[in-house]
Amino acid sequence: MKTIVKISIALFLVAIAIMGCNSNADKDGTNANASKEIKLKEETISYKEDTVEAKGYLVYDENNTAKRPAVLVVHEWWGLNDYAKNRAKQLAEMGYVAMAVDMYGNEKQGADPTQAQALATPFYQNPVLAKTRLDAALQTL
Repeated sequence: MKTIVKISIALFLVAIAIMGCNSNADKDGTNANASKEIKLKEETISYKEDTVEAKGYLVYDENNTAKRPAVLVVHEWWGLNDYAKNRAKQLAEMGYVAMAVDMYGNEKQGADPTQAQALATPFYQNPVLAKTRLDAALQTL
């Protein structure tokens, strides 16, 4: 029984801490962006890593003027497609600034599993390559 009470108290304290970390709250405790409608701004954003030109997809709520966390969305082995872009949109609707990265560069996409595997294989063989591409996207973000 004592364990249940301790767990309940711990969960209560965690909930209070989470509520206190609301990054959209003004100093007076109100949320200036709560009444504003979400208006997503979507843009293609170019960046380079070495000789590779990449075109990421940036999306955020332009009505939200508060500081927000940012998220990089990494696509599946197919390349930067509508699925990754839609996931970035979902994150933007939740209050994040989201950028779906173009890991392969030049907007390359695999049309079938063989092509997708060929595009992804260099990243499996050399994880440092993935890190440098992600670092370039992060610097742009």
